[in-house]
This record gives sequence, C-alpha cells and structure tokens, in this order.
Amino acid sequence: MTTFRLTKGLTLIELCVALLVMATIALSVASVAPSMIHTQRADAAIKELRQLFRFARTEAITRTTIVTICPLDAANQCSNDWHRPISVFRDPDNSRALSQGEVIIKQLDRAAGGVLRAAPAQRRYFQFDALGGSKGTLGNLTYCPTSGDPRFIRRLIVSFPGRTRLAQDTDLDGQVEDAQGKPITCD
Repeated sequence: MTTFRLTKGLTLIELCVALLVMATIALSVASVAPSMIHTQRADAAIKELRQLFRFARTEAITRTTIVTICPLDAANQCSNDWHRPISVFRDPDNSRALSQGEVIIKQLDRAAGGVLRAAPAQRRYFQFDALGGSKGTLGNLTYCPTSGDPRFIRRLIVSFPGRTRLAQDTDLDGQVEDAQGKPITCD
C-alpha cells in the first residue's frame, strides 16, 4: 500500500518564481522612484510659491494697500537674489523695502531641490495694488532643479490683473513651455 505524506512549504521552482516576481517589482519601483521624488519636489515648490502670491494678492485687496513680495537683503531692501527667503509685507509707501513700522506678514524659505529665477532677469519684486492687480510689469518665477533635468522645471506666471498661473506642458513632451510654445530652460 502506498502512503502519501502531506508536505507543507514551497518547492524550489515555486520559490524561484516568487523571488523573480519580487525582484522585477523592486527594480521597476527603484527606477521610477527618483523621478517621482523630483516631480513631487518641483510641484510642491511651485505650488507653495503660488499660494504665497495668492495670499499676497488677497492681503492687498483685504487691507486696500500695496503688498510687496520679494527676497530682502541685509538692509531689508528688495533684492534680485531669489535664492534668499521670499517675504511678503504691506508696503503703503511703495518703497519696496521693509520700512519702519512694516512687518513681514509671511515668508517662504528657499525652494528645496532647486533655485528660483525671476524674469525679467533683474526683477527684484512683485507687487499687488489695492484692487489685486499686478503693480508694474508682467513677470514670472521659474523653478530650476539643481539636477538640471528639464522635466522638472516649473514656472509661475503673474498677469496684469494679478492672477497667477502655471506654465503647462501643452505638447506632452515632458517639459513645460513658454507662451511661444518653446520648452522653458534654466540657462
């Protein structure tokens, strides 16, 4: 009489197949993870910047005064060094400086994983008037990743009415474009 013994466990073939499946999944996740991290970092930086601009515009309308957004230098004057923390303050005398009695109402530390570049190139500040409009010229801030990868460049655009929008990837090539449809660069 033949007796069969009940076995519990995996055969060598089953174990090899399971390890192969797990290794394939681990490799695919490992190759996508850095790209996802850079994308999330760029998106978070530009969205945080957009929220700062929306806050400043709302503050200008609510308080019916000029509100300035800029990086401040050691003398509390607006500078074009967008690597510094970006400050928002009420600027009723339109001095583009933190005058006596004025306080910083909100501040944003420098962008993680990248740098900001303003356009026009020497732009030192953005302002909103009491009606929420952009005071002065049009402009934008571009987030340039330290990796240099153009897929992670982001741009915040400020219009005359004071609205902000983000540059889009209209041709779906992985890079955001300017108004002429050309990929934005950080040169």
